Amino acid sequence: MMVEPQDLEYGGPEWSEQLKCAIREAIAEAVAEHQRKGNPVYFTDDAGCLCVMMPDGHERRLTDGEIEALTR
Repeated sequence: MMVEPQDLEYGGPEWSEQLKCAIREAIAEAVAEHQRKGNPVYFTDDAGCLCVMMPDGHERRLTDGEIEALTR
């Protein structure tokens, strides 16, 4: 049975977990919508390198030159 948000203790563990879940879902939906519009998505990989995921799903690390151009 799902607990209603108003029944949760503010800041309690259940409330915090539901908030984290809602944030993750909102981010995932925003990224998916961004890609549906044909835009690339930028992220860092496990090594901390800046990467890009193209709308077709292809992922790659950005080159130093690309990073420099993006940060100008």
